[in-house]
Amino acid sequence: MAKGRNAPSEGRMPEMKRKVLKLYRKVFGLLLCVFVLCASFLALAACSPDEGSSASGSGGSSGQETPPGDQTDGLTMLKTDGEFIRDENGTGDVVWLRGVNAGGLGVIEQWMTGFAESSGTVGEGEEQTEITCIDHITTSRVFIARFGFEKAEALWKAYQADWWTDADFQSCADMGMTCIRLPFTYMNVDFAAVQGLEYAGKSYDFTMLDEFVAKAAEYGLYTILDLHGAYGSQNGQDHSGQVLAAADVDFYSNEQKMSLTVDLWRAIAEHFQDNPNVAAYDILNEPGERNEGSGTQSTTVRHWIFMDRAYDAIREVDQDHIVVFESCWEGNNLPQPSEYGWENCMYSFHHYSGAEHDTAAHATSVEKKIENVAAQNFGIPVQMGEFTCYNLEESWEYTLDALNRNNWHWVSWTYKINNAWTDSAWGIYHIDYSENGWENYEATANSYKVNAHTDSEEEILRKWERTRTAEHGEKYTFSSGTTLYDIVKKYCTQSLETAGTEPAEVADGNYLAFDMEGDNAGLADGGTLGGRTVLAVESGFTGAVEIVNVGAGVNIRLGGETMGVFRYGGVFYVGATDDPAAALFYPLETSDGNVVFLSAKTRRYLACEGGTGYVRADALTLADALKLRLRSR
Repeated sequence: MAKGRNAPSEGRMPEMKRKVLKLYRKVFGLLLCVFVLCASFLALAACSPDEGSSASGSGGSSGQETPPGDQTDGLTMLKTDGEFIRDENGTGDVVWLRGVNAGGLGVIEQWMTGFAESSGTVGEGEEQTEITCIDHITTSRVFIARFGFEKAEALWKAYQADWWTDADFQSCADMGMTCIRLPFTYMNVDFAAVQGLEYAGKSYDFTMLDEFVAKAAEYGLYTILDLHGAYGSQNGQDHSGQVLAAADVDFYSNEQKMSLTVDLWRAIAEHFQDNPNVAAYDILNEPGERNEGSGTQSTTVRHWIFMDRAYDAIREVDQDHIVVFESCWEGNNLPQPSEYGWENCMYSFHHYSGAEHDTAAHATSVEKKIENVAAQNFGIPVQMGEFTCYNLEESWEYTLDALNRNNWHWVSWTYKINNAWTDSAWGIYHIDYSENGWENYEATANSYKVNAHTDSEEEILRKWERTRTAEHGEKYTFSSGTTLYDIVKKYCTQSLETAGTEPAEVADGNYLAFDMEGDNAGLADGGTLGGRTVLAVESGFTGAVEIVNVGAGVNIRLGGETMGVFRYGGVFYVGATDDPAAALFYPLETSDGNVVFLSAKTRRYLACEGGTGYVRADALTLADALKLRLRSR
């Protein structure tokens, strides 16, 4: 049932009160900043000219004492504008969120972070318990039992400091990325809850999130805060921090777990409400429950009801940040945002085709995902929040190009892995264990896996130092010699104007044509590439497909001095202008199978002038746009 947003729902803060409190916080914060600046100035003036301090980045050694200049002034608050994201509170330039996941930093996954599955007993006497370390929470409990609460917490901080350093932020910036998705769990900010939910929600420590967001911003990178693991686990997977049998995943029927998670999001939103360096809040990673027997995940209405609760909690204190909703797994497994009244939001999809050795199958799977999402016509930005193309170099090229051409935001999984896998590109970097020769690679890698039951504190710290990318990371390299780093860099920096290839490079040489002659423009031969329409210039061609205006039922006609051209990738140029950007339009598929064209510069749509078929570029809404479809003649 749709829920209006005009009147405050039960339990929500009235709009006027919220605005007054927000204004009060801003005024108080400004006065505090003035006080701190004055105090700092006086302290600096008291120092001798020879005194000073060197800047040191949080998160371990990187070999670089200072970041490449403070770029925080360059990041402004992001907001959605229809299907696009803009900076300057939604009024500035379009921003494409392209980057990577900081997988393994906030929550360990044994397969990728280098932890041994170990079993043993903890405690003494009647309190002795058998624990098998298979996830973050059991490993944490073993650390607490062996070393005490405070030292266990310090151990995780040491792990995080080695796993991600300044050098990693620099590497992401060098690839041209604009954002990093930061997976974290409740345990990263509420470590006491590791001992049991009766300890949860008493206080939060946002130090990890604060340091990451601030450091990323120094390198010009936005951060997406992604709650990978909710209290008690939302999916029972290791990446949630807790492995559970399907029958034991009760998150969506357990009021305590849901309330703790909603309260956490309210606290996070209040903490970061005015921070422009945070791109978005990703409410819950892969929220679907596993089906008993099949192991597959699915998302249903009750998941969206919880998401709505979390959204409301966020909006009580923060009206500005983008909120991300995820699907498990299909493009049609999401509600329309209007059904719940969600605004300033983005939908996220993950994609793991399973086609590890089949380039064609992987490409087909990607196209199906893109087409399924486009068919829903959500009217908001969409993101590929996790994906890999395995060791398929061509698939990486194809996938990233397809996402860019279709106006998707994306963050790959993941930045690096720490194990003996050398034949699969799950990470842009792999930790190199070839120091004892490639014949001993796996044995050497296994020797660096942490055994939480038996390794001493010194051994654990030594093994974690071995995970620093700058000292021991190796770029994943395909058989051709090309690195995944270079491919990701190519598409991070790819402009939409250059997306795709020229028509001559279409494999079958068959492509749609746009006739520039006379009033019957729009004749085409029906060629496709990967199931997607490929458009190109072809003067004087007579074909079997006609492009018509759905609303007026007539052919597109370009009148007067107006010129029109289709190029591969669906790029459409219209209008006589010296500014190519002003004449550039991109096609967007609608839920009814039609196509509309959106200006790359003005973000306005093509419209039909009085039903005559002449185009003008001043339509503000999708409903007023010139909708086109292909029709057999």
